[in-house]
Amino acid sequence: MSDAHDEARLQEQPRAVVARGARGGITTLASQAALQGIRLAGTMVLARILVPADFGVVAIVSSILVPITAIALLGLPMATLNAKRLSQPAKSTLFLVNAGLGALTSVALYLAAEPLATAYGDDRVADVARWLALSPLFSGVQAQFWAHLNREMKFGRMASIEVVSTVVGTAMGVLAALAGLGYRSIVIQVLAISGSAMIMAVFSDRWWPSRPGAWRSEVRAVMTAGQHILGMNLLRTASRSLIVPIAGLSVPTADLGSFDKAQQQAVMPIKLTVDRLQRVVVGVMVRLDGDATAQFALYRRAYLMLSYGTVALFMLVAALSEPLVRLLFGDGWELAADILGVLAIGSAARALCQSTQWVYIGIGATRSGLTYATWSQPAVVAATLVGLPGGVMGLAIANTAAWLILWPLTTTLAARTAGWDARPLLTDSIRAVLLVGLPAYAAAKVIGIAGLGTLQTVVLGALAAVACGGLLLLVFPQGRRDFRVLHRTIKLGLSSRG
Repeated sequence: MSDAHDEARLQEQPRAVVARGARGGITTLASQAALQGIRLAGTMVLARILVPADFGVVAIVSSILVPITAIALLGLPMATLNAKRLSQPAKSTLFLVNAGLGALTSVALYLAAEPLATAYGDDRVADVARWLALSPLFSGVQAQFWAHLNREMKFGRMASIEVVSTVVGTAMGVLAALAGLGYRSIVIQVLAISGSAMIMAVFSDRWWPSRPGAWRSEVRAVMTAGQHILGMNLLRTASRSLIVPIAGLSVPTADLGSFDKAQQQAVMPIKLTVDRLQRVVVGVMVRLDGDATAQFALYRRAYLMLSYGTVALFMLVAALSEPLVRLLFGDGWELAADILGVLAIGSAARALCQSTQWVYIGIGATRSGLTYATWSQPAVVAATLVGLPGGVMGLAIANTAAWLILWPLTTTLAARTAGWDARPLLTDSIRAVLLVGLPAYAAAKVIGIAGLGTLQTVVLGALAAVACGGLLLLVFPQGRRDFRVLHRTIKLGLSSRG
């Protein structure tokens, strides 16, 4: 199918649906950019007050917390998007399921505190685990309120909740650190973010749960899809959560803290774009149900935006990892800078790989998505751990290699499941690397070795990368076509009032 045909087919769809999707995407990206700035500002302060070992001990529990929280959610918030209709009794039942699982997983983590401390030989692990055990409960209670906002496409309200809760949590974490609470300040930050988000989600939505009723026929399908999504989420998060606790058994805490901090910076943009845009793209794909051509056109447009955005960002980070880390964390984080320079290269491929989950959920093929995740995500973990003899730097190199190898296979399998041709998607991404990624990396690297000050290097390096990549994008005809597609998407979103 031709590019022109894809674009025309998408334009034929009900304008309200596509426009609300575009507006939601822009709102989400804007809010995630704000979140990134807020979190980076908080990190800059905390990294200058705390030491790498403080981050390392919290990272052990936080990594375990990710799959536990996924179990509490059971994939239901996203699975509800595929339901054509959900009655009030069905929604109330799903709320009870999520809240109940949240309570159970919180108790399980609390009881596991002492065994975890024994395994890692650090009493601080138990202290962190007992407090962070509240987090799954917060997520479980919030889940169906969040899902209802998503079904109603209230993307602006969702973005506001995320931004405000992050501001509150970051401020409380910084104040706690200044008060001398050490690693506990990071725990306070995490709980303040999740707790305030729960409160705002509950009270900003007009929906409220009631007594369950005749719900089984509705809930059964949602529960089935939710279990598939849970499996995908658990396996996906394992690729970024299991490595730290496993490595912690043999790697010094300080090195582990450097690795975790670098990994956070490499993964955070993915979590703030791919994970958040999922709710927008999937929501629109579901509403285009039955029109495979329009669904492909929509996904290709989102994939194109993701390709150019993540490639440019991560190649810039890879080129300027040393001055960026020095600017963000201060002195003493040189190892984290080296690790970030390696992880950033694989993160663009990682983002594209993880965006294929949009396809499986959007077309209702969650079982196929689970089958793919069952072998691919453990393979990434296994391949990463192969580098463990080389320490944390060996882990970084192996992880990047794994994602670069997995990217074309992941895209091809997802497209084949949907009945699409994967070649346009792959060529779009390769073009983004050649026209923007590599030139931006080279331009920023030249500035990086010029011997300028830290802030000067970061600012001038970013400007040089944007200028070089932007120029090449506009010089080549195919690049100009991509630019027009991106411009039309942004214009549609900004002009929407839905």
